[in-house]
Amino acid sequence: HQMSTCRIAATPDHGVTNIDGKVFGTDHLYVADASLCPTATGVNPMITVMGLARHVSQRLTENRS
Repeated sequence: HQMSTCRIAATPDHGVTNIDGKVFGTDHLYVADASLCPTATGVNPMITVMGLARHVSQRLTENRS
């Protein structure tokens, strides 16, 4: 998997998605995988990826209410 290809950022100038994993400038498009990481790591990021996916899914659930 490619890491850091859709980084989380505060603004579109610094990344592809906002803190909730939503892609800037689009509707209903979210990222919830290793591409949200700020940089590629030298180790297996399994726990980090699981945490990112959980965060994005929780935010999606909260926003639907």
